[in-house]
Amino acid sequence: MIRYAVERYKDCIEELKPLLDMHYEEIAMYREHIEFDPDYDLYEKIDENGGLHMVVVRDEGRIIGYYVSFIHPNPHYKNDLFSVNDILFIHPDYRGRTVAFRMLKFTEEKLKEMGVSVMTLHMKVDFPFEELCIAFGMDKAEYLYTKYLGD
Repeated sequence: MIRYAVERYKDCIEELKPLLDMHYEEIAMYREHIEFDPDYDLYEKIDENGGLHMVVVRDEGRIIGYYVSFIHPNPHYKNDLFSVNDILFIHPDYRGRTVAFRMLKFTEEKLKEMGVSVMTLHMKVDFPFEELCIAFGMDKAEYLYTKYLGD
């Protein structure tokens, strides 16, 4: 049975690491230049300070997906809390079903309970899921461009 829950970083990070590696291999840009090396200590500190929100999706206890976001006031709108998506992932075996939509819905409900006003989400151009965002009622807000500046 698939379950959605808000979980604390320290309670699930070790279980998440294999999925994080899979996620990186699937979508990361500039892999030939930038190694995957998360600052796990920083994530833990952000979580301890109340700035990290993690929804974890499990099937029969095994993690199959996650939605991780940073929660903070926006410098442009100091009276509102924003949820800025960091990463989200659904294991390939569970895509094309309703798992992702339900994860977004669950996340939205929990963010509302926290008093969040705006939920933002980003996606890689090579791995779009715009239909899901539109079905979920999200608005397209920005484009983001990147350029590798290293050697």
